[in-house]
Amino acid sequence: MSENPRTQITPFTEVANRLDDPSLFINRELSWLEFNRRVLEEAADPSVPVLERLKFVSIFTSNLEEFFMVRVGGLLQKLQAGINVSNAADRIPPRELLQRINLLVQELTAQQYHLLTNEILPPLAKAGIQILQVEELTIEERAHLHNFFTKQILPVLTPLAIDPGHPFPHLSNKTLNLAVMLKRPGLMEPLFAVVQVPAVLQRFVPLPTRSGHCFVPLERVIRMHLPEIFLGMELMSSTTFQVIRNREYEIDEEVEDLIKTMEEEQEAEEQALRAEAEGLPGRPIGAGRSDAQA
Repeated sequence: MSENPRTQITPFTEVANRLDDPSLFINRELSWLEFNRRVLEEAADPSVPVLERLKFVSIFTSNLEEFFMVRVGGLLQKLQAGINVSNAADRIPPRELLQRINLLVQELTAQQYHLLTNEILPPLAKAGIQILQVEELTIEERAHLHNFFTKQILPVLTPLAIDPGHPFPHLSNKTLNLAVMLKRPGLMEPLFAVVQVPAVLQRFVPLPTRSGHCFVPLERVIRMHLPEIFLGMELMSSTTFQVIRNREYEIDEEVEDLIKTMEEEQEAEEQALRAEAEGLPGRPIGAGRSDAQA
């Protein structure tokens, strides 16, 4: 009767070397984005009720905002400090990781817009829930919105000019804004302004003139009435945008002045991580400046 061969024991150093192989590990940030992809897959599931699918689209967006505020914010802090090496197990340098995040977010947001536009809003409209475009409005509905604008919106608007004497204003995190390009009559040089969409008003303005539930987004109502805000100016173009700012703070537990340190961290928050502008869906520049949303 032959004896069983002795089991070979792998030396500890060899096991340790294998565990140090970056290819064995999944990056934390990329893994988080793949998790958010699964949220989007719930929105894409036709067996899920359409209002629930809309909720999943909304959850996807709020998750992505939090991701940029914290995860991308931390990566940008490393780059600003001149650190382009990773101490994580996957060893992906921050700059390369931001580029990969950028590409993946572009892919996911493009899927999100496709789902919302082609698979979610149409069945909602059939069920009597509509978000209307300006060209779909009747004369009576335009009159209703003009009355709402005059009484409810205009009193709380604060247009902000952008010129050599007025630098680009600080825009609070996650606020919705309108960027406006104007021209004075007889002059060729364009002028720029920002109109902040009031957060004190409901985001969607209901239209009582139709059956079902019909709405017009607040920013769309404001865009309809920009000539009344900028009287005597020629309106060249406008778009909505939202800025996402860094919320990743790194504070030493033994700092002498906590309030001063917090103020310094908030000043460092000035850099926008992600801006979303109407008409350019799925084009984030995750490494630093802007992307797009309707």
